[in-house]
Amino acid sequence: MSTELTIAIIASIASLAVAIVSLLTAIISARQTTNANLKLESLRDSIQRKHAQEEFSDIYLNASLSALNESIQVIQCFKDCIQVILSATKSSLDSDLAIASITTSREEMFSSYEKNLPNLTEQEAKVFHQAKNKALILENLLRKDLDEKPYASEMTDEVRRRIIELRGLLTDSQQLLRDSRSDKLAKRMGIG
Repeated sequence: MSTELTIAIIASIASLAVAIVSLLTAIISARQTTNANLKLESLRDSIQRKHAQEEFSDIYLNASLSALNESIQVIQCFKDCIQVILSATKSSLDSDLAIASITTSREEMFSSYEKNLPNLTEQEAKVFHQAKNKALILENLLRKDLDEKPYASEMTDEVRRRIIELRGLLTDSQQLLRDSRSDKLAKRMGIG
């Protein structure tokens, strides 16, 4: 074999080797690009899902906080009605008006409970339900006492003591709901 032919064969083999290496490099590069694109797409989907979950979580949290605020407020309104009656010891109080205001306030509490139940946790709903029960007991106690006597100033010490006790239990329920609201706010801010 001539030297020129040997050089030509070696050059052809070298060119073929370079072409094969280039082809393999292109295949590997394309595969890495495809994998990178798939990972990027997966990451993008994951971020979108997380963002959607955070939005849902924020929507739920806002609804829950709103439900807790309203629950605390309606309990306070009921307690305020009770306080007006308790404060009427030195002056007479229209018993029909007192009963009507207590009944209206209690009905608002019951309505709020039904409306906000889906946005309360099981524990919050339990606390609010117990507050509803206390409000009903208080209403019945006052109704019985005020129906029997024309003036709140004639309220017996036993009835007054029971009303104050039940009002205190409503305050405890309010505080439990406030604590739950504070915990949720702390979690939202990343503190809890």
